Parts: sequence; structure tokens; C-alpha cells
Amino acid sequence: MTLQEIDLWVSAGNFEAPYYRFYADSSGSQELTNLSLDTNISYTFRRLNEETSHPFYISDTGYKQTSSNALLITGQGSPVRGITGDQSFNIIFDDSIKDVNGLVYYCSSHSSMQGTINLVQEQESKPEISVYRLYNSTQNKHLFSSNQHEIDLLSGSGWKNEGVIYSAPEDATADVFRFYIPSENRHFYTALKSERDGIIAKQDVFSDWEYEGAAFSAYSTGDFPSDAIAVVRYFNEESGNHVYSTSTYEQGLLNSDRNWINEGIAWYGDPMVATTDLV
Repeated sequence: MTLQEIDLWVSAGNFEAPYYRFYADSSGSQELTNLSLDTNISYTFRRLNEETSHPFYISDTGYKQTSSNALLITGQGSPVRGITGDQSFNIIFDDSIKDVNGLVYYCSSHSSMQGTINLVQEQESKPEISVYRLYNSTQNKHLFSSNQHEIDLLSGSGWKNEGVIYSAPEDATADVFRFYIPSENRHFYTALKSERDGIIAKQDVFSDWEYEGAAFSAYSTGDFPSDAIAVVRYFNEESGNHVYSTSTYEQGLLNSDRNWINEGIAWYGDPMVATTDLV
């Protein structure tokens, strides 16, 4: 991921608080009041109009002190000399910056000229990966997918998109592996590496099973958070089909139907912000 970079310009400075003013442009027309720095962004500090008075610098440890490893400063100047004229320095934040409350900015020539810069330490949000269930009423088969291209291709082509059933976790403890069985035109899913490896190894029994790899992430049955959603696997001996369900209503119907065998919890997923049972 490319780190976003922002240039900031620092005024000549004076002996009255806040001692320096900060700007988003080299002409000094866009002043930034109450400056805060986002720790997910890299910043380069420059002197406005190449001012030579009141050498400017920043530290996370104190006046004229070398910064900790939480703050990587490169470029010109130093903690004891600051920057003046056409000099500049760049700062990048390390993950350990979470333990730092703020930065000190100062004039390296006058200890009375010190101020603080707040840090915004928001976690970078990762896109939520949703797992959908699709159903083909003609074939009486279900399919799980988090691949939007695949979902779009199948939806309306004999397959009904039943919607999102849970979210694939960011901090997954398992992968869900998918096999395709051409002779039966159906898919099989497992989060057990032992089951996956057994199917792949027994080609005399599973010669028609095509391994498609990891379809999406999940929580294993041995390592999952308390609010995780259980995915229960059912097997129909008569048709050979499997159904994977997160709906307690649907599970009640399947449990009361003697044609379906409850094979237990196959894996877990993250709950959606708002969920409804499949009907």
C-alpha cells in the first residue's frame, strides 16, 4: 500500500503562543488551525517563504531530544538545529506510535517557544468481505461465495442470490476450502485441512472432485470469538447434497427432516452489523 504524503509549511515564528502557524500551501493562504496529524499519513515540513528565523523541529520525546523509534524523521535539520530556509524534513509513524499521546514542536534557539501537535490514531479500515449464499431451485443446490464477479455471473442465471449470511473475519483462524464435483454439478466446502487433504489424497474415491482452493476465510471450530456465527453442515443421503446454514430457523426445519443429517458446526463467521435469518 502506498503511503499518502502531505506537505506542510511552517511560518517564521514569534514569541507568542502558538509560536508558529501551519499552512497547507506554499503561499500561506490555507492556514491549519489546531493542527492534528493522522498517523496513517507521511508529512513533510517546510518553511513558509523559506524563512530563516526561529529554527523549527519536532520530537515525540521532548525539547531538542532525538525522537523514539515510533517517529521516523528523515531529511535536513536536526533536533538541536531545526530547519530554516529551504530545508525540510519528513516524518513517518511506526506502529508503536499508539503509545505516544502527541508531539512537541519547538524553536531550537528559544526554549520558551514550544507547542504540541495532537495525533489522530485511527485504525485503517479494511473492506468488509461478505459471504453470500446462492440457491438454484431447478438443481436444488446451494453455493457459497465471496467473489463478487462469480456472484454477479450466477445471479439471475438460474441462481437466486439469498444475500449475505455473515462476514469473513479479518483475524481468521481458518480457511474454507471449496471443491467442485462436475458429475453432480455441486460444490463441497470444508474448513478442515485434514478433510481437504484426505479428499485430495484419495483420488480413487474422489477422482471427480476438483479442488478450487480457499474460497474465503473463517474461524475454526476450535478458535472463535464468543459472538461468532456458527455455520452448520447438513448432508442429504438420498441426493448427496450438502447444505450449510447460519439460520436457526432453517436449521430447525432441517433437524426435523429425517432426510437431512446434521454433521455439526463446520466453521464460524463474523456477524453482520444487521442480520436476519434466512427463510
